[in-house]
Amino acid sequence: MNTRLTSLAAISLIAAGLAFPALAQDKKATEPLVSFNIPLDNCVKPQIPEKKDSAAKQKQFPIDMDNYRGCLSDYTAGLRRYAEAHNKAAAAYINAANLAIEEYNAYIKSVSETTAEKKKP
Repeated sequence: MNTRLTSLAAISLIAAGLAFPALAQDKKATEPLVSFNIPLDNCVKPQIPEKKDSAAKQKQFPIDMDNYRGCLSDYTAGLRRYAEAHNKAAAAYINAANLAIEEYNAYIKSVSETTAEKKKP
């Protein structure tokens, strides 16, 4: 049997939910497998001072801008950490799927070899 065809067959089995029967039975086709809620940042944008504002307000603006930049920097760093963790999880699932395909291909190869041996005179 062609290796590409057996890989496609294994992918079809996985996609059909045979590798994950609990997921196939519990989830509707339209429901996402993973749901997430990305929190919004709670950083305060500094108000741009006008010319008529006091010197203290004018002097405070760069400090508020630095605080705003730092808040957004912390927020985006946190999002990156979550994204990296999800990427690692996704890689683990892809690896498991690839191992299942390899296992299926090896089994089909052994079945083919066994049936070929039985057909020999």
